[in-house]
Order: sequence, then structure tokens, then C-alpha cells
Amino acid sequence: PRQNFQREVKKEMSLFQELDPQVRCLKMRERSLQKNARVGTMLEALRKLGCDPGPLDAFIQCASKQSHDGMAMTGGFESAPGTPRVVMIQEHLPDQSVFDRTLVHELIHAYDQCRAKVDWRNQRHIACSEIRASNLSGECEFLQEFNRGRLGFLKQQQTCVRRRAALSVTLQGVPDNEARQTVDSVYSRCYNDTAPFPQYHNRPAIQDLYSPSSLMTFGPFSSYSSSKS
Repeated sequence: PRQNFQREVKKEMSLFQELDPQVRCLKMRERSLQKNARVGTMLEALRKLGCDPGPLDAFIQCASKQSHDGMAMTGGFESAPGTPRVVMIQEHLPDQSVFDRTLVHELIHAYDQCRAKVDWRNQRHIACSEIRASNLSGECEFLQEFNRGRLGFLKQQQTCVRRRAALSVTLQGVPDNEARQTVDSVYSRCYNDTAPFPQYHNRPAIQDLYSPSSLMTFGPFSSYSSSKS
């Protein structure tokens, strides 16, 4: 019976992979909005801050890589005056778990944008939000690092968060060494800022870098995440 179940699961996954990328992405979006607790927490937190995202099919969009210059990332938070959105790159989202982690990552950026007047051209601000997104999305949990071939038991989560946050800063055209130094300069405060997850929350240290705001503001920055590094 167990072998039959495993065969059925593999068959279902294979059929799912054969779907058109947009259809697959839309199905994963629907399931994530219905089932994923972290996604639900993030959306509710945005609403409580006065940043209701409105219709979720407009706020969270599936898009082709061609429409975003062939980008190799899994998703991004795009800021534009009055019309923020999360973009999920449908060709680079092979399964539900990758979709969910990417969506939470980008919602962390949306949350930071909502609660603070973030200057997305400021390396320290970018680094802080990337630290939080890498820490809280689940992308640095042990199994994810194991699947990447990065084995470590001592401070594995912290090491992963530092690496991935620095990588995101380099995507803004910042040299590697400078990106790592920027991440190090804000790491402790931002790693310990786990809002809006109260079960992990220590203190809102991100406010040391950002000026608080109850309104969502938008700058020229677009933050993109990758599941490969």
C-alpha cells in the first residue's frame, strides 16, 4: 500500500509539472492563499497596518520571465506609486514549497515597505529587509540548505541568512565585499526583528534603520529573490 501511494504521488507530481507554467503558477497561488499559514499571517499583518493589498489576483501576479527581461529569479516585490505588487516568475516555480517560500519572502518586503519609510536605494535598508525575508520565509531552514548541498549544524540558519541577504544586495550592483559588510553592519538588529510573527518576535529592531509609517510608500526599487543560492 505504501509503494502504491508513493507511485500515485509521483504520478500526480509529474502531471502537475506538465501543466502550462501559468496554469501551474495560478494553481499554486490559489493553494498558497488557502492553505499556507505564513502567507495568511503576512496578508493579515498588512491589513492591520492599514495597507490592504486589495484583490489578491492583482496584488500577487504570475508573470513570464520574458515579461521581466528573462530574469532567473523566482519572484519579486515591485513598488510603484499606488500599485504595489508581488510578481511570481512562473517558469521558475517548480513546486508548491518553492512558491510558498518565495511568496512569503516578497510579502516580508511588502510589510517592511508598509510599516516604514524605506529608502530602497539605501544599501542598509535593502540589507535589513533581505535579512528579515531570508530569515522568516523558511528558505534557510535546515532541509533547504541540505538540498542545496550546504551542510552545517552550528548557526546554519544565521550563515544562510547572511549569505542570501548579501547576494540580494549584490543584485543592486553592489560589489560582493561591500554587500557582505553592509549585511554585517545591520545583521544583529534585523535578524532579531521577526515581526509580524509573534511566536518568534523579540523586538522591532528594524525601526532603528527605518522611520515608522502607517502608510505604504513606494520608491523605484524592485526586490527579487532566488531559490538557488
